[in-house]
Amino acid sequence: MRIAHHLSLSAAGTALILFSLLTGESLQARTNLDLSGSWKVIPAGRMEDPNDDAWPSVQLPGNIAPTLKQTGNVIWLRRELNVEPGRTNISFLTGPIYDRLDVYVNGIRIGGGPETPGRPIIVTIPGSILKPGLNFIALRLESNRKISAGILQGPVLVQDTEMAREVFWKSQIPSFVFSLLFLSCSIFFILLHFRVEAGRIYLPSGLGYGVLALHFMCENEILHWVFPLHGLWEITGTVSGILIPVLFYPFIIRFFRMETPPHYRTFWWSVIGVAFLAALLYTLKLHFILEIVELSWKLLNVPIFFLAAFLSFRQLSEKQSTGGFLIAAGFLVFLIHGLISILDGRLWGPGAIQLSFFSVIGLLLPASVIMLQLVALQRDVDLGSLKMESVNELRTRIFHHINLAIAQPVLELSEQVRQKMQEGFNRKEASAVQFRITEMEKSLDDVLELSRLEVMEEPEARVPVNVGDFLSAVLPTSGVTCTVKVHPRLELESSLELVHSAVIRLVDFPGFKSFRHIDLIVTSDLDENLHFRFLLQHDDRKTMRRMQRILTGKLPDLEGLWIQWGIIQEIIRILDGSLEVRILNKKFLCIDVRLDAHLPPEEALEREGPGLRVVSLVEQDKEAEALARAAAANDERMPEIQFHAKMTTGEFVQWIKQKLRKSA
Repeated sequence: MRIAHHLSLSAAGTALILFSLLTGESLQARTNLDLSGSWKVIPAGRMEDPNDDAWPSVQLPGNIAPTLKQTGNVIWLRRELNVEPGRTNISFLTGPIYDRLDVYVNGIRIGGGPETPGRPIIVTIPGSILKPGLNFIALRLESNRKISAGILQGPVLVQDTEMAREVFWKSQIPSFVFSLLFLSCSIFFILLHFRVEAGRIYLPSGLGYGVLALHFMCENEILHWVFPLHGLWEITGTVSGILIPVLFYPFIIRFFRMETPPHYRTFWWSVIGVAFLAALLYTLKLHFILEIVELSWKLLNVPIFFLAAFLSFRQLSEKQSTGGFLIAAGFLVFLIHGLISILDGRLWGPGAIQLSFFSVIGLLLPASVIMLQLVALQRDVDLGSLKMESVNELRTRIFHHINLAIAQPVLELSEQVRQKMQEGFNRKEASAVQFRITEMEKSLDDVLELSRLEVMEEPEARVPVNVGDFLSAVLPTSGVTCTVKVHPRLELESSLELVHSAVIRLVDFPGFKSFRHIDLIVTSDLDENLHFRFLLQHDDRKTMRRMQRILTGKLPDLEGLWIQWGIIQEIIRILDGSLEVRILNKKFLCIDVRLDAHLPPEEALEREGPGLRVVSLVEQDKEAEALARAAAANDERMPEIQFHAKMTTGEFVQWIKQKLRKSA
């Protein structure tokens, strides 16, 4: 057992030693040279000289614009390259380059780039050009920029090609993820703008985040790799970079409900002009002028930033809110980001904004403000729903108590009056008292009915029935002239009890007692809607117009009609219909009730043209019938004339008549 145990230990130790040797060899085989730091400036004609101790040096990554001014916008840099000879699959990787870089190893050009300024590059180093002993890597940098030029950001290194590509693409992931995040915010806020009526801040926020997403997307190598339209993406990124500093000023103005600042429109025209100028300069490759324009624009936005911050803090001091405090925090975060950018020199470099901890927080704060508002809006909706439920319940209880408090006394009063009538009232007094009692009982019933309908959202039952059969059974045959003109297969799926109640209440409406004649025309339109049109005639047009204004709420109701009219309106609301009151041809008070109807599925596929029928339920008054038919035909068949420049005289006259008819 001990021998076996020792054998197993020795075998495990041997395996561990072999694993360590293999791992060490693999680790040693990997190349990872950080070339950041000092690079020698090659004097003219000294490219092959191995002794560079007396040569001047510059730091990479870093701004070498001052040195480029001295060397005529082109500079050669060199550094020793300690790589085993014959090594393959190694590459040279750099950060963003302004403007052009060519890479040489041992005097042989191995690659260069980028196609457009501001992009990193990867250059593969062939193993065949590496020699035993001392190797040199040289860089040729070219730029006519006067403020910032060269390799401004890291990395600057030589790595295995696979690792270099991994580092390269991983460095692009954060900006790509944030661009997708900003794009989703943009789409969400723009959709909110069209869905929420009170969303004054959603549109500027959506547009702002859309430009942010576009800017970071155009600067990302993933987009350049998928769609290699390098020039287009760089111009778009330059223009969006001009817009970024001023994107959220409209959001702040609308959030605090400020008055539009003076010269606000001039300011935006200036923004558009600067953006157009930047695009033009980039297209013409005048990068040194573009650099001056971008830096001047950044400096110009500094006082605008402090002005916006001052106005925001002043509004916050007058009215405190969570969103206002978040906006104030956003100004402070961007102030810190700006100070850090000044200290590390990024403010003077190309580009609009760098992704960092403070900039990301500042850019996401407006979205946080909107999310808080949406949460508050949802909370208000929930509270409103609870309040409405409690109000409906309270209203039901109130009317129940009214019934308990009034119904019994009214019944007792009516019984006492009836007994008194039998004892000593004369016939005239008895009739007056009886009428009063009857009206009081009706009013009480109407109040209870109105309260019941007001808390009802849907009909208790919807029953499909043929419209013609239903109308023939329920339409009144006395006191009103009825004409039915509907499709023979048209069906109505609704509460038949409520429809019948609405029609009868309109016919027996107390305000219509003084009208000379009532015509009821039932028709169906091209959209399969069922229309009940009541045409009422009165000898006095002033009385007719006064009734129309009372029913539309333009005059106070002094006749006590509100209960009966409220019941009719509530019935139409429950039936998902509409009610319109207007004067027709200056002769009729027209009350149009529209209800949804439909054809059976087989009839809807092939609509019968001559399928309409006219059902006369009582003998028609000839003049009223002619006027009613003409009015219905005009409403249904006459197309609305649109005003245009080439209309004929007859069309112009008809257009004026339509306008006068609508105003009436």
